[in-house]
Amino acid sequence: MTDHTPEPDPTIDPTVKAGGDSEGLGMPPAELDGIDAKPGDQIGSFKLLQKLGEGGFGVVFLAEQSEPVKRRVALKLIKAGMDTKAVIARFEAERQALAMMDHPGIARVYEAGATPEGRPYFAMEFVKGEPIDVYCDKHRLNTKARLELFKKVCDAVQHAHTKGIIHRDLKPGNILVTISGNEQPQPKVIDFGIAKATSQPLTSNTLHTQHGQLIGTPEYMSPEQAEMTVVDIDTRSDVYSLGVILYEMLTGVLPFDSKTLRSHSIIDIQQMIRQAEPDKPSTRVQKMDGDQAGHVEQAHRTRISELARVLKKELEWIPMKAIRKDRLDRYDSASALGDDIERYLDGQPLVAGPESTTYRMRKFVRRNRGLVGAIAAVLLALVVGIVTTTFFAIQSAANAREARAEEAQARAAEEEALQQTRKFQQMFVFVKDMFQNVDPKISGEMDKKLLETIINDAARQLDEDSFENETVRAELLGVIAIAHINLGDPGRAVSELRQVISILESGDQVDKATIQDWKNVLGFALSQSGDYKESIAVHQDNLEEMLQELDPDSSRVQTVRSNLATALMGDSKFEEAVELMELLLETRRRTLGETDEDTLSTMGNLATIYLDLKQFDRSRELAQSYHEQVKLLHGDTPHPDIPQSLQKLANLADKDGDPERAVTIAREAIDAWIRLYDEDHLQVALVKNELAGYLSNCGRRAESIEVAEEALPVLQKHNPAYAIQAKRSVAINLDRLGEDQRALNMLEEIYQDRGRVLGPTHINTINSIGDIGLFLLRRERFEDALARFREGEALLMEHQFGMTGRSFLLTARHNISSCLRGLGEPDQLEEAIEYSGLVLKDAPKVYKKSHWIIGVFKTNHGKNLLAADRHGEAEAQLEEAWTILEQARGPDHERTLTAAKVLVQLMEETGDREGLELWQQRAGIQTSP
Repeated sequence: MTDHTPEPDPTIDPTVKAGGDSEGLGMPPAELDGIDAKPGDQIGSFKLLQKLGEGGFGVVFLAEQSEPVKRRVALKLIKAGMDTKAVIARFEAERQALAMMDHPGIARVYEAGATPEGRPYFAMEFVKGEPIDVYCDKHRLNTKARLELFKKVCDAVQHAHTKGIIHRDLKPGNILVTISGNEQPQPKVIDFGIAKATSQPLTSNTLHTQHGQLIGTPEYMSPEQAEMTVVDIDTRSDVYSLGVILYEMLTGVLPFDSKTLRSHSIIDIQQMIRQAEPDKPSTRVQKMDGDQAGHVEQAHRTRISELARVLKKELEWIPMKAIRKDRLDRYDSASALGDDIERYLDGQPLVAGPESTTYRMRKFVRRNRGLVGAIAAVLLALVVGIVTTTFFAIQSAANAREARAEEAQARAAEEEALQQTRKFQQMFVFVKDMFQNVDPKISGEMDKKLLETIINDAARQLDEDSFENETVRAELLGVIAIAHINLGDPGRAVSELRQVISILESGDQVDKATIQDWKNVLGFALSQSGDYKESIAVHQDNLEEMLQELDPDSSRVQTVRSNLATALMGDSKFEEAVELMELLLETRRRTLGETDEDTLSTMGNLATIYLDLKQFDRSRELAQSYHEQVKLLHGDTPHPDIPQSLQKLANLADKDGDPERAVTIAREAIDAWIRLYDEDHLQVALVKNELAGYLSNCGRRAESIEVAEEALPVLQKHNPAYAIQAKRSVAINLDRLGEDQRALNMLEEIYQDRGRVLGPTHINTINSIGDIGLFLLRRERFEDALARFREGEALLMEHQFGMTGRSFLLTARHNISSCLRGLGEPDQLEEAIEYSGLVLKDAPKVYKKSHWIIGVFKTNHGKNLLAADRHGEAEAQLEEAWTILEQARGPDHERTLTAAKVLVQLMEETGDREGLELWQQRAGIQTSP
């Protein structure tokens, strides 16, 4: 939406948009300036078919040309009162250049002529589309999509400029968006060459029209074009108009309010265009009233506050440079404007940005974090040195005065101190911005160790040095903590962040918002280091405090909610996490748009939660959409979202019964992380840990142990909770490979670790009890194993862990039934059947009927029935089990073969020779001829 009524347009009716699709456009009833042309009339070789629009200069028809070629065109019929010969002559002077233009973003102008009554007309390519501002708002494009579309306009205008053609009347109504053959939006600039052909000296007679407009469109007119002569116009006039269009596309409003502009006299309008400085886009949107703000929020799919934040960072520099009064200060060309947009989209320094080394270096750091990470740390040490130097310089000045030294010496010392202070302030901002983004991709281990050493040395220096202003120490310590998080050492960051908060809370002036932001970082670091309960407590307290003052839709609140949901997932509180994440996803879709990076991150996290809740369809929908969107967003550029999306797909494949596919996807994710970091980074170790689990599920035990042991040292260093998972993977596979004592020792160690890290009643600690029980069960130590499983069952029933708890409870009862069968007493066998029957009854509440684990449960129930000589019931359960496992895991999987072997036993007991042959074959049992 815009803040103005449709501008009086010299070529199209002011009540409609120029040159677009006529469907749904209301035509004014009165004829314009006596033009009585109507559909069906013949003008030269053109038959008029339909009126498309009217304006100050004339009327536009859809027409059909019969010769020399047959085609449909937009025919613009110019009103009387203009010098027809001069118009045609000016057009013909540019016609050769116009004919040379060949660009998908430019609508061709075919020819010019005159009616018998002396009215000039122009025949142009007919473009069926919508004005660019209407298209953007109608399709609710986000900022990135608007910039990408506008970049195409710059390319088209540059093409015309290289052919010597200046448009002179660029505005949204002369830029129509169509859908190209590849289903992508394609802007087309119309009316090239016509503005110059129809221009006249701006005398008092031609300055005014019925609507009070200048020749051209005042809202988009450059200061030089608003002068009393149009002789000195060059391509930078079009650059100005493009800047206004970009301003409007980004904000939904014009730099100068249309009604205000047109309420003044021509002289005042010219003066405003030449002299008045418009508000910056971020300021402009913040001044909107409620209705106008609502329209813009709906069209841009974002809240005004978020739009202002995005614009204010640096984006608004681009249109503000393009619309500078002095054309020497604008972009040199349309392509230069387009190039700066591309720089913004790529995260590179803008030409429009401040001409400062600090700004350019900061942008360079963001794109080359690993390369300059060490430099950043060195600069931090220099900053600390500057603080010390400043302190002593000021002290020296004071001492000089006290000692009544020469006044000149004292003034010199004081001036030096002030210069050092200013230098410190500048470098502090620079280094702070750099350290907040340290996330290095370093190829060599020596470089990584060097970087860590420099950062740690800088941190120690912060501890040792004195600061007159402790807030400076807190801020610098905080950005070092963020660097430690990004370097994979969140535990180290936790203690640093607690110091930051303590310093800020004890200061003379308490900045609540800053403290809240650092608490959010602390909660994130706690979660990353595996202390989920403390992370939840920090985030919940912080969120409660923030909601007392902030809009629930504010970006700061959304960030805390996201981190809280992550901590809840880590603590297996999945129902709470999913409720919070669904709210967050809805909010971010509404305020930021579907393709915003924060929206995509939320989508990916929510896919993980639904996966843990065994809601595979919803998880698959979100995970696949997330993966496709991040690939589209980042392309071939390495970005953390890409391996993260692959991890979610791998986890989904494994949980959905396809571990081989999970292995393939996980290896792809590992390669993607290594392209971002080095092989010993925490993220790489985490995916290796996941890969070990998938390999184990495939029966590839030795490979699984090897991968898990590769990850274990890194995980142990940075995140004990994840290290426990890696140990568990190793222990399970050692168990399966028959290395009994090593496996049992590691299982006991895991149980102790989990009790210490997570607490004795955490669901994963309880699961460790089950792991020990399973080990004992496989050694036929039935009494010991049964005691462990019953302990776990009681805890799971007592604490109610939601969907994940239900799946663990099913497993515990499944194993209890196996222990009872192993003990072999009649009463115990009947209890075993009751347990396995209860498992089968409850399993469909957690797993789909075709899931492989249902096959395992049915195999177990069949074994129990067979042990009780209930052969018919056993056969039905075992055949169903084999069918499920054969389809889900394949005929040669060990679990499928187990079901077949039990059926072999059943056939032997019942004397079914035909069945025996069949199941021996399926079980891979060789028989004598």
